[in-house]
Amino acid sequence: MLQTGELVALMLPGKDMIAPGSSAQRKLTRAKEDQLMLEYRYDPSIIQITESVNEQDAEFRIRLLQEEPYLARLKQIRRFFEDNDIYTDALFYVYKNHEYGAIVRKEYYVDFVLALMKHQLLQSVEWKPSP
Repeated sequence: MLQTGELVALMLPGKDMIAPGSSAQRKLTRAKEDQLMLEYRYDPSIIQITESVNEQDAEFRIRLLQEEPYLARLKQIRRFFEDNDIYTDALFYVYKNHEYGAIVRKEYYVDFVLALMKHQLLQSVEWKPSP
């Protein structure tokens, strides 16, 4: 689980997810050749993101520390995924205390991260060669 970290990394292209450790990195791997990492950063004074992964999907828990304007942006992301033709790409739910959940199929992980960036819930998203 990502605690208050600002960095998450994703290995792509991918088929198999590796369960997260205590670091602020997440990895999704396929073949050893040509792997890239998708790193994203967010402001931990505005948003907290934790995620857990399994073989088929990633579960995000997003806690908004500042509701405005970020709640409206998160709702736009939810609307985008709910209104498209793929019903199982991302499933959203609400917790109490400004906390929200999304279960994202692994093949839509990048789309979800880029949607967070598009709506300015993330500060940066960058491809990097894997270590």
